[in-house]
Amino acid sequence: MSSWELIAFATVACAIALHLNVRLQTTQFWVHKELDTLGNNSGHAARRGKAVICGSGIAGLMAARECMDHFEQVVLVDPEFSKTLDGASKSRSMQYHSSHLYSIPFAEGLRRLWPCFDQRADEVEQAEYNGETNLHIDGTCIRSPARDKPSSFGMRRSTLEPLLHRLLMEGTPEAKNRLTIIDGTVRKLANASHVGRGDTIASVEGRYIHGGKDFQIDDIDLLIGRAQCGVKWLEEAGFTPPQRVSYSPHLRYTTITFTGISEEVYTSLPIPAERRGGALVFYPDPNISRSGIVFSKVDGDAVNLCLNSWGSSNFPKQAEDVIPCLADFGFSKPLPAWFMEAVELLVENGSATFSTAQLASCFQLQYDRLSNCPSNFIAIGDSVMVLNPIFGQGCVKGMAGILTLDSMLRSEPSSASGRLSPSFSQRFFKKQAERTHHFWEANKAKDYAYSTTEPIPGETREYGRFLRWIDKVISQAVREDTEVGHALLCVRQMLAPETTFLQPSILLRILWAHVKQYCRTTSYRA
Repeated sequence: MSSWELIAFATVACAIALHLNVRLQTTQFWVHKELDTLGNNSGHAARRGKAVICGSGIAGLMAARECMDHFEQVVLVDPEFSKTLDGASKSRSMQYHSSHLYSIPFAEGLRRLWPCFDQRADEVEQAEYNGETNLHIDGTCIRSPARDKPSSFGMRRSTLEPLLHRLLMEGTPEAKNRLTIIDGTVRKLANASHVGRGDTIASVEGRYIHGGKDFQIDDIDLLIGRAQCGVKWLEEAGFTPPQRVSYSPHLRYTTITFTGISEEVYTSLPIPAERRGGALVFYPDPNISRSGIVFSKVDGDAVNLCLNSWGSSNFPKQAEDVIPCLADFGFSKPLPAWFMEAVELLVENGSATFSTAQLASCFQLQYDRLSNCPSNFIAIGDSVMVLNPIFGQGCVKGMAGILTLDSMLRSEPSSASGRLSPSFSQRFFKKQAERTHHFWEANKAKDYAYSTTEPIPGETREYGRFLRWIDKVISQAVREDTEVGHALLCVRQMLAPETTFLQPSILLRILWAHVKQYCRTTSYRA
């Protein structure tokens, strides 16, 4: 950081801190507060009538479990539920075989929803994952230690989703009496104008996947919808659809899964001791390269190596091409010798399968700005916002929606009809947006740094320049101070608010780290 940048950062940070008058030490962050009550079905309002969930992705499964704490009847509609429950692969999920990193709040939320989660995850041989990414930016390590935080877990999505299906059916005592599964597709929504409640969804119509017969679900108290289908359904039912805002990072990624890696082979990999238990992420400097790497231990005898690129790529399609690809990956510094040796051992001892995927666009549906939205309709996770999966925040964004729903249902006043208040949907979308919008802004700012990204119409890639500068300032400070690194991990994993960096102790550490770097650079030049 130059001297003027150091002064600018100090001035801006102090001005914002004074303006906000933050009191972070005395206020419990909402995530921790709401995790404490998630899954605890005692001490809140009586159960309501019927909730319908469209889709059994990760967010849909969590929503179904959550709704069983608040509704007498829960209906889950998905064409592949029984198929996935039996262990077969889903055919409608783009990232089903791609690499995933699960944040700590997501893992903690699953443990609250299903107290037996870790026991059942051990049965499918979950891997240790402490939440650390061991981030390298253009070859330089940026340590963000998790320290005393709870751990997450390593698992392929193709293992996690069937596990959550089984937990929903077998690990949820309420499921026997309250949960109904429909293997089918929703085709239409109908509003309740015929009974004088035109601001609500009255029924769902669809078709069973087997037999071709139609079904109809009436008397709906809460409907949790899907992504693109949800927009079309609302419009056809006479409601105003949300505006869709999108940009394209032109992301391409290949996940190489090495199976048959014994515990003996994995423990022999020359990964430094301080980096074991975490993932290994090599992130590009957008001024130098457009490609990155994510390495992680997953369930059973498997290890994932994900290669990603903003724009076109020429990633390997067979095992013998992996090492030559990594040897000339495009960073200004070569990948560590120990990392190259570790991958060589995986190639020699494992069986490699390749899964490729592309992300057409990142988008958000602005439900929070609607004035004409059904009072009993909400959407969670990718139904509202799709982020660049490389940043690993998709599942925690979904958990934020679940926590928001749980806290609002607990505080919702009881009524004689058992229905939700007319403003429920609007309040939910606004609260969810407040809690997740920073994911959108931060991820978009990072994606806009790459020349291959197509921005939102009306924006240029200059948007987010200030956020990128702040991110650079903090990342450079992490090289000097692991306390700043710990704060960075907590913010990125939704364990602490972004205003954490305005705490006087963290601010001073960031400034002191840059003073030391500046003095060292000045001394070197002299």
